[in-house]
Amino acid sequence: RLFTNVEHVRRGLADNSACGICSHNFEYALHAIRDCNAAKVIVAQMYTDGAVKAESSLATAGGVMRDRRGKWILGFNRYLGICSVLEAELWAIFNGLAPLLNLGHDKVLINTDNMEAAWAI
Repeated sequence: RLFTNVEHVRRGLADNSACGICSHNFEYALHAIRDCNAAKVIVAQMYTDGAVKAESSLATAGGVMRDRRGKWILGFNRYLGICSVLEAELWAIFNGLAPLLNLGHDKVLINTDNMEAAWAI
């Protein structure tokens, strides 16, 4: 299931259902994968997440990368040791971008579930 902005609003995780790329009023799944003209120029999409265990502060980061048609490019996971949630999220983004750039993907849509990480980059 594609977690679009409409779905974010429906679940109470956001207050804006517009497409983050072209600002269309509603970002439904079909809009995101077929109808968004601005998204068609994106070469790769990256979905990342960082996780921190509350008791020990031990963290991991991981993600998957797909081309604009949804075809698998690569995936990764990494043990980070002790760090904060924001650091884990940022490491996940960094660890995903590095191999994509090495593969020649210079236009990447980054998907993260952490607003603080999104604002940081």
